[in-house]
Amino acid sequence: MQVDLNKGVNLRVEGEIGRYNTLPVEYLVRLAENLQKLLQDIANHQLEVDGAIDLDNFKIELAGFKVGSAIPEFVFTPRMKAVTSGDVLQQRKFVNNKFDNYLKVAHKGDYAEIKKLIPQAATRNIIVEDLYSFATTFGNSPVSVVELRGKTITPVYKINKFKPEVRDRLITKIIKQEEEKEEYDAVAKIKVTRQGGKIVKKTAKEIFDTKHGEPGIPFDTIVFGNRVYELDFPLRCKLEKEDDYYVIESEMIDIVGTGKTIDEAEANFFEEFHFVYTRYNELSNSKLGERAKRIKTIINSIVKNIED
Repeated sequence: MQVDLNKGVNLRVEGEIGRYNTLPVEYLVRLAENLQKLLQDIANHQLEVDGAIDLDNFKIELAGFKVGSAIPEFVFTPRMKAVTSGDVLQQRKFVNNKFDNYLKVAHKGDYAEIKKLIPQAATRNIIVEDLYSFATTFGNSPVSVVELRGKTITPVYKINKFKPEVRDRLITKIIKQEEEKEEYDAVAKIKVTRQGGKIVKKTAKEIFDTKHGEPGIPFDTIVFGNRVYELDFPLRCKLEKEDDYYVIESEMIDIVGTGKTIDEAEANFFEEFHFVYTRYNELSNSKLGERAKRIKTIINSIVKNIED
């Protein structure tokens, strides 16, 4: 069974918080706010159907409250706003399906699966934080999505515990460098020397700035484990530093690497590149959204050769 926010989603709260068939107001408000933020962020950062977006169309409203522990029901707001282009119902269907996928992850309790569902680090960070807030709204009190038929309560999805350490592993640290802070003016382009496909040496080859005067770093080779990706042309990435972290980012293919040293950030970037390349090429285009298909096309076009 799939949830349908147009018809209503029932969330059953058990344990101490829901034992009296009531919910304290602060918990009800927190639940509604966490659920609405998750849905609106899915719309804002993942919506891949055509047309303009009005985030007000992804607000939720309390539609009912049932007994049997505490069971509030939420629906998409019926106060829909027209957009200049696009189908609001199709947009809602897309967001609903994404939400259902995340509920399936929560039901299995394997939140690491989110990395497969959202390879892009920047978007994954937002959805992971939202899902963590939603899953932990009631602390240790059990929460589940249920179906109501008369007085019969049928469990659909159980919201399993989302551990902080799992959340932290799924979050990629992205640091915005303040414009007035100039930590350095240029960085070295890295030349990779190989023997039989094995990396034997890295040396500085060229010093340069980006066209905006920001530090930049190019890669004509991506190395992860024993796999070497040779690129058709250098992949130019931004390099930023703040406090104790370096960040390497390619906006073109939506990949970010971080580390306490440039080498660590580079290794993390290479790992993310390998994951995105492998994951997207495992899936047919019919299973990818428009943004993912564009990234797949770009990343495949720049990889000239792969050596294992």
